[in-house]
Amino acid sequence: MLPAGFDLRTIQIFVLVADLGGMTQAASRLGISQSAVSQAIASLEKLTDTRLFDRNIRPMALTSAGDRLYLHGNALLTAAKNTFNEVRKKERKSFSNVTIAMFESFANTIGHLVTRDLRDQIENCQIWSGNSPNQHQELLSHEVDILVTASRDLDDVPGMEHYDIFSEPFLLVCPADYKGQTDDFDELSKIPFIRYTTRSAMGRRIESQIKRMGLNLPSSSGFDTVTGQLKAVANGMGWCMTTPLCLLQEIHLLDRLRIIPMKTGKFRREISLIARKHEFGDLPATIAFTAQNILKEHAFPKLYNKLNWIEEEIKWSALGQKE
Repeated sequence: MLPAGFDLRTIQIFVLVADLGGMTQAASRLGISQSAVSQAIASLEKLTDTRLFDRNIRPMALTSAGDRLYLHGNALLTAAKNTFNEVRKKERKSFSNVTIAMFESFANTIGHLVTRDLRDQIENCQIWSGNSPNQHQELLSHEVDILVTASRDLDDVPGMEHYDIFSEPFLLVCPADYKGQTDDFDELSKIPFIRYTTRSAMGRRIESQIKRMGLNLPSSSGFDTVTGQLKAVANGMGWCMTTPLCLLQEIHLLDRLRIIPMKTGKFRREISLIARKHEFGDLPATIAFTAQNILKEHAFPKLYNKLNWIEEEIKWSALGQKE
């Protein structure tokens, strides 16, 4: 049995004093007082019943006993670190199968990058993409484990944890050769409105805002995918309302589109992650943070390079669980 007071922290202090050549330097590196370092070394010498440092020379040098403890102490610290990392990795990768539902533009833009960055935590990660109402029901029925959504429909459902990621504005999108007055809905209504169908939360959000603004917008077609909607606009079939994330998904179409910020009737959507409480530990928060970082550092900058004014319109959430 090890004597009381013989612990890895004391060994770490001892090794650092030997490496840096003094107690003052070790105290500074560890952020503790010099007296605390001195007490740790004195305690270790008392436990081993031998001097570990020759204090008669400067800088202090290890005695023969100190040399031996230094050799084995380093090995102990390395073994402890490796053990801790293995246990931590095992715990973090305790989820063998996790299914994450994401709305279309989120899944198609960064879904693969999220799974890439979670490889050390999830053995098998499945991404499901589809319409929000169906995904909400799948979360509630335990068919999916975690949901990334642009809807607030589950905000009041008990037993859920929520993490806001970011919010983005809705924009007006016209064919590149559109010459009409921007943000003039009387002018825009002269050409067809390309709808996003109400099978999705985004489509319902747009239609609700159109009704609130009292607009009568004739349409010739509707789509339940971002790709179909923006391709229709790019091919001159009409105009639409969409968001920066949707534009990012179809960034190759930007040269064929005219992007217009809304001045009248501005509205936004909030993107959040939802999971059932107490089932996945800190994994939901980790996924939300990972997704936010990918969007902030790697994905949206591609859009800013073409439409730099959009950067000020994206609002990043301070990640923290919302009850």
